Amino acid sequence: MTRISRKELEKAREMDLLTYFMSYEPDELIKISQNNYTTREHRSLKMSNGMWMWWSHGIGGRSALDYLVKVRNIPFREAITIIIDPREHETPVFCAKIPPKTDKKLQLPERNLTDNRIIPYLRSRGIDMDLIRCCINKGMLYEDTGHNLVFVGFDEQGKPRYASIRAADGRSDDKHEASGSDKRYSFRIMHPSDTLHVFEGAIDLLSYMTLKKLTDGKWIREAMISLGGVAISKCNNCTLKIPISLQSAIDSMDNLKTIVLHLDRDEAGRTASKAIAEALQDKFEVLDQPPKYGKDMNDYLIMKGALYDKRLE
Repeated sequence: MTRISRKELEKAREMDLLTYFMSYEPDELIKISQNNYTTREHRSLKMSNGMWMWWSHGIGGRSALDYLVKVRNIPFREAITIIIDPREHETPVFCAKIPPKTDKKLQLPERNLTDNRIIPYLRSRGIDMDLIRCCINKGMLYEDTGHNLVFVGFDEQGKPRYASIRAADGRSDDKHEASGSDKRYSFRIMHPSDTLHVFEGAIDLLSYMTLKKLTDGKWIREAMISLGGVAISKCNNCTLKIPISLQSAIDSMDNLKTIVLHLDRDEAGRTASKAIAEALQDKFEVLDQPPKYGKDMNDYLIMKGALYDKRLE
């Protein structure tokens, strides 16, 4: 292992966090006021007067070195190397499919006059009719002029910031995000709670809600988010970052205690669940609860619904 000299250690400790971001990750910075900053990834992390504090986690410090070790969980020696020679460091990635950072305005698809195509499609996937109507009435779901499903994500002020679009003809697997989508606000239903349920897609989230109503006779009133899919980039000796949509939800929940992962039962879902659990297990109780049958939560709903209907015959 490369030896770190005293001079290099002192140099690393001298750099404050704001200087680090201005020098190496300027696109991550958000200015709040004249001397106060936060980051796109961690909105509850504040920088001011040479100090920083990640309020949602009770972690703080002065130097960039403190930040890399305490927040990003980078080994001490590697963090020093990143600061004194950033070219030696390749930014690690474990995340949902995050587009390049952009300040573009969200371009929501034009709404169709009716939702006559998407409602039968969602019903064919087993989603509860009352839930579909509720999402449509709140503007969280609609049919565009191309007869696609549009799932909308909102920020804390109720402003649309994200849209996931998928074909509703049952034959095409086309899925994409609207231009200007901010992945931090992917489709979610955030009831006040100390528990956060995590799904790969919006239909999986709605499937879980339908399952709970089918089983318990009432809606679940906890926080739920979809990641918009998961992807793993493999690298050696690097720190894994959790999906930005998940981190955003964590930062917004003051009393979060438990995170329940309902990701798919395929290789990508299992790998993602394991990585997320390892990254967060020291801070929260992390439960891995994939669907019992089928590839994803919607498969499980369809199987469970068929069994339920058969009992009623």
